[in-house]
Amino acid sequence: MQNILMITDNIENLFDMKGNFKSIRFYDDIVPELCFYVETDEKLKKELNKIKKSKIKYKYENFILEHNETFFNKKAGNFDNVSFDSMMSVLDTIDYIELNLEKVDTLEYIKNNDILSNKKIIISKTIRLTDFDKINKMLEKYKDIKENIYVYMEYDNCDCVKLEDCAKVINTIKNIVDRIKSYNFSTLETIMYVYDLIRYKKYNEENDDESLSESRNLSKIVLGDKIVCEGYVTYFMAILKQLNIDVEHDSVYDRFVGHSRATIYVKDDKYNIDGLYYFDPTRDNSIDEMGHLDNYRCFAKTKKEIDIDNKFGNFNHKDKNLPTTSKEFLKCLDKNKNTFYNKDYINWIHKLYRLTGIKDSNPNGMPDEKAVELAFSKINRPIDPTIMVNVLHNVRKVEYLENNNVPFSIEDYFYITKNANWNFADDDAENKLLCAFFGKTMEEIEAEKFYNFIESTNIGKEIKNIKNEKVLKLNNQML
Repeated sequence: MQNILMITDNIENLFDMKGNFKSIRFYDDIVPELCFYVETDEKLKKELNKIKKSKIKYKYENFILEHNETFFNKKAGNFDNVSFDSMMSVLDTIDYIELNLEKVDTLEYIKNNDILSNKKIIISKTIRLTDFDKINKMLEKYKDIKENIYVYMEYDNCDCVKLEDCAKVINTIKNIVDRIKSYNFSTLETIMYVYDLIRYKKYNEENDDESLSESRNLSKIVLGDKIVCEGYVTYFMAILKQLNIDVEHDSVYDRFVGHSRATIYVKDDKYNIDGLYYFDPTRDNSIDEMGHLDNYRCFAKTKKEIDIDNKFGNFNHKDKNLPTTSKEFLKCLDKNKNTFYNKDYINWIHKLYRLTGIKDSNPNGMPDEKAVELAFSKINRPIDPTIMVNVLHNVRKVEYLENNNVPFSIEDYFYITKNANWNFADDDAENKLLCAFFGKTMEEIEAEKFYNFIESTNIGKEIKNIKNEKVLKLNNQML
């Protein structure tokens, strides 16, 4: 376990709003072992001596601390009267020193304290993916000691990352986002493009001797080769958030294993889509280099589809056994009134409100019937297969221009359609009659309706033209 020492010149930085010591969560239970408060007008060694000799009283709201020493021992759970000599020996065992300074410049403080020169320094400010200017200024400021400078970064689960690596991740995400913006995709087209992009990374668990963060933290995912379900959702979320598309992390479980997937409220005026959909990039992955581009079975699924489709695994989650219609929901809500189970129903409907932006006229009481009906109308809106093929085509045109190996033909589209259950021929009375009357199978009717749809569009012509243009361009480059 790594040892982290926090140094701050504001005692309130050590506590939360309730007056409790701030705990920092890490995957491997990495927590600050020792924290202490120092004034910053003298060097660290002198400050330690001064603190040792004086009796200091600090008040944080209703939480009063009075000790000769202001060192906080995380393991002991209280402030300890430790000797100056023992404190100095502890510094030799510290892996990281987190500086949370407000009264002096952090770089000057490091330069003025030789004791910090060989330590890994965490600058205690969270860097967001949009902080392009900030990260460049930090790189310039700490250029002489950048190898020892670490930061906390958005989507990294409170783990620290090297300043240089943080900059690489931010620039990588920025380049991806800028490229996507240039394509003028619709909302669902954007989601599909990102869905495809993140699945180029193949599922790869961390080694037994590695931290779980290797396959889950954004910086590790972008710069490394490990990724699991939680990592896919994190990567998905990180990119789409920069494109103003919110992604909800949806955790599910079976008897022994947890799993992560994503929920997105999709509002796409181009295709007249307005609903809540589930996405599972992990289960649509493939060991083949381009195999994932044939897999969309777990893309933009309704709640009903995701609950019954075995492809998603035998997972349970808080939402799974809840009603799928507003009528059933209101009935269960009334039946379970004033019971423990009512909490699950209330939480579920408020989750729907939050994701879909619906306002309830009675937010603190029993859900309003009209608001419930509107919310439930948005969770079971299957997307028409013709829309899905059009979305696929508009995304695939761009992907093919980026990479010749991308599957890009009518036959590829038909295979994808079947694999994704984008049903052109439902098992309804009309199609059953066609099967009986003409002696056709449902698969044959499905194929016939798919190709009839393609014939009614310019998709085939566009594919041919794009391929010809690309061949011509390559030939010109060779001349």
